[in-house]
Amino acid sequence: MSSSISLRSIIPSPSVSVHKFKVLTNDTSSAAYTGIYSYNQYAIVSTLNLCTDTDGDGIIDLNDIDDDNDGIVDAVESPACFYTAAEANVISKINSQFTSPDDDQTDGDIQLLHDGATALTFNFNPFLATANPTGSNLFTIEYPTSLQLATLVVSNRISTTVNANAVVVGSNDGVTWSAALSPATLITTTPTVFNITTTQPYKYYRIQTGSVPGALAATNTIGEITSTVAASYIPSAHQKPVICSVDTDGDTIPNHLDLDSDGDGCSDLAESGVSPATDIITPLLTNNAGGSYGIANPNGSQLNPTAADVNNDGLNDSVDADLNSITNYTSTYSNAINAAIASCTLFCYRPAVLSGTVLSTPQGITSLHRAGVDADNWPMVRKGAWTALEAKTKGFVPNRLTIAQINLIPAGDLREGMMVYNISSDCLYINTDGTPTGWKCFNTQACPD
Repeated sequence: MSSSISLRSIIPSPSVSVHKFKVLTNDTSSAAYTGIYSYNQYAIVSTLNLCTDTDGDGIIDLNDIDDDNDGIVDAVESPACFYTAAEANVISKINSQFTSPDDDQTDGDIQLLHDGATALTFNFNPFLATANPTGSNLFTIEYPTSLQLATLVVSNRISTTVNANAVVVGSNDGVTWSAALSPATLITTTPTVFNITTTQPYKYYRIQTGSVPGALAATNTIGEITSTVAASYIPSAHQKPVICSVDTDGDTIPNHLDLDSDGDGCSDLAESGVSPATDIITPLLTNNAGGSYGIANPNGSQLNPTAADVNNDGLNDSVDADLNSITNYTSTYSNAINAAIASCTLFCYRPAVLSGTVLSTPQGITSLHRAGVDADNWPMVRKGAWTALEAKTKGFVPNRLTIAQINLIPAGDLREGMMVYNISSDCLYINTDGTPTGWKCFNTQACPD
């Protein structure tokens, strides 16, 4: 419906003007807004910007699980800034339209029902079934972020009325509610388990009276209300309403918006093993939000934001071919947040040198019980090495250390050529100059000088 409203604006004397404009509303009866409000979620939370699309792929950052389009999902790059499934499943508040002798709900919350204690400490004041008609709010449960639940569980029965039941509905504003998300479930059983089916995440879930209302009594004591999260939960789609301070290189750009998180000149895409590395581009030095991508040499550091993204989650389909919002390559992201590893050297396939003097290998270790000119001429038959290792059923295992343990090796003990296996970065780690900064991750075929 259209309606005209006249507003008189007072302008400094001597002028007074009257302005008219039209207000469009989707309610033909009362001019009251009937959509879904997101005011409390976004309008008063400055850290959640509903307009920003950093990588310009047409998916706003709040819905985009790869905000900088480097093929690495946001929750991997800035884990402290996104809700894990366990964090999202921590109930914020529970309320009911029915009163209780145990909690007056003046703070809008029944803490006894989500305090982690199993003791039966909560019950309702007595209410007849007629005071609990279909659609009544038995319990409304609020979560820190919108999420898809698999179950809601009330630890004990809510009513003893024969066939009394309830259903679960969902909302993102606490005002407009969905249709039933669960079958009508008896609330006379202990525990009462609601099985939820929804493709839509909700911030509020309400257990409301179903087709058969039940009487409430002080003898029906409840301990806790708990829930389980659907297996499809994606942390990167659930940003926390905080200023993200995960910034490895200290350039004021959070890692999930930074194409070079450790500032070593090698892109996160290259150091993380993003594969298949198709449709890679050189992004603009300024991102779509007007800020920096955090890399001075951006060659080949971003997946093409205009490439296929069939499920519109912001993750390029070249790294999510099965469209489940999970990357399909073996990640080496730890390299991308370790400035001592700059593994963006191009692959090299230079042919081996076949001319010149052929050198025999002077020493070796074998488990095949042979050595010397009279025993297969081993290891001299192996050419061009300092040492040969040989076995059919055994492997060579260098010391396996985490990056933290490697960093604890005293600088005075470091030697050029020192070798360990870095289990944090999954690579052979060789020190090239005998200094703490001389460690290199040997996981890319390259050409020797």
